[in-house]
Amino acid sequence: LTRTPGVYGTWINDRQMAEERYEKNDKEVYEFRKELYKREVYCHYKPGDLLVYRQDCWHRGTRVKEGITRFVMNLTYRRKTAEWIGHWHPGWARKNYHVGWPDQRGLEMAIARLEPYQRTVLGFPAPGHPYWNEYTLAAVATRYKGLGMDMKPYVDGHKRALSVSQQQASATSSVPSRFPRARRVVLTLVEWDKWFVFAFAMLSLLYQVVMRSERVG
Repeated sequence: LTRTPGVYGTWINDRQMAEERYEKNDKEVYEFRKELYKREVYCHYKPGDLLVYRQDCWHRGTRVKEGITRFVMNLTYRRKTAEWIGHWHPGWARKNYHVGWPDQRGLEMAIARLEPYQRTVLGFPAPGHPYWNEYTLAAVATRYKGLGMDMKPYVDGHKRALSVSQQQASATSSVPSRFPRARRVVLTLVEWDKWFVFAFAMLSLLYQVVMRSERVG
């Protein structure tokens, strides 16, 4: 996150200053970010506008002009099952970048050394949670494994969940259909035939009523 566009380690919300520091201290990241800026899209807003974006969308702010106040309200919405999503500013995720960052990484190290059940208190997905897949396992391992986090419970949990899912899919596919495909087609045609007969009968009745009213008139 500290490498997002317009930010350099200490949350400098100034593109020019951030990129000057990267160009001097980390040329590879500087070149990478330069390519990102080519795809940047500015949001032209007015007071009262609402900007909705996912947390994996790379975004940045712009410098606030001198003598100007910018009022912003940040809200986080998540699915009920996404326990790991929390409010950024008061949450522990933000503290990862303020407690000894980037040298000591104190809070990250503490999280890496917790037991899986202890991490769930922070909203960390438990082993076997639908969140875990090959991509998320690799991503979390990249961040925490070097700090001592044991990924085995999460890898094993994912394998068990995958096995159960495959067994359920196999059991479902092995159950014979109550109505074979051909029979379902016949039943559908019969249903349509019933509706056709009903519609024809109603039109016939309506025709008789109209004809009778004309005779009476």
